Amino acid sequence: MKHRRVVVTKAAARDLGRLPKGAQRDVLVAVEAVADARSPNADIRKLGGRANQWRLRLGSYRVLLELGKDLTVLRVLDRKEAYRR
Repeated sequence: MKHRRVVVTKAAARDLGRLPKGAQRDVLVAVEAVADARSPNADIRKLGGRANQWRLRLGSYRVLLELGKDLTVLRVLDRKEAYRR
């Protein structure tokens, strides 16, 4: 299995800090699973109109990712705010 290095942007780190501890743990576990390609049934989809950006759905949270050599966590937002840009 190929493991991608996980890079967390400053904005994503700030978003994670605002989440409850349980949600923080869930997000980190899910992101690691995607980086290790261990989670074939993860709810991950490509975002239309955005170059190489994906979203991972975790309950009411959305993790915006960029996949490449590394897995970059761009933002971690509530679903109501995730697609406003």
